[in-house]
Amino acid sequence: MFHPAAQFTDLAREAHQPEAERIPGPLLGTLDRITLPFLLSHPAANTATPKLCWSALWVGFGSAPDRWRAKPGFRLPGREYWLFSSAVADVAELSSEFQTGLVHSPTIWWPHDGSWLVNSEIDYDSTIVGGTPSLIEALVADPEIEALQVDRDVSLYANGDTINGSYPSGWPQRD
Repeated sequence: MFHPAAQFTDLAREAHQPEAERIPGPLLGTLDRITLPFLLSHPAANTATPKLCWSALWVGFGSAPDRWRAKPGFRLPGREYWLFSSAVADVAELSSEFQTGLVHSPTIWWPHDGSWLVNSEIDYDSTIVGGTPSLIEALVADPEIEALQVDRDVSLYANGDTINGSYPSGWPQRD
């Protein structure tokens, strides 16, 4: 059943399969190249500072351009980030292609006025947007974006899907 805490591996019922045999799921810790441009217009319309947006990219994604080493950074518990600034409309251009061939959108981004925050936590297959009720309603109503409203009691951890029987706690042992 699809619900706000649903995990792709639980819905696909393939969590017990070797990773190479699974159906490809959503990307972890990033918005894909298709979704990010659709998302941008909503936050941009819900800030008084659309020309100044702060973006943070987790340093652990892989090999980064040497010029980033001089970028300012900051730490949150267990994570270190590079810090960038741009207009909200230019956030997609901050997505980075690393030597591994992977593309990562900014991990966390927010406007200077702090009216909302977007977080693609590196261990989640979901991106969280915090903001005004009107912003959240617009995102959920947009047919181009798969969005569900969640509350503070929803867990996006790997075992947070208590309805579909989260792996590893809810999956029966395979014979």
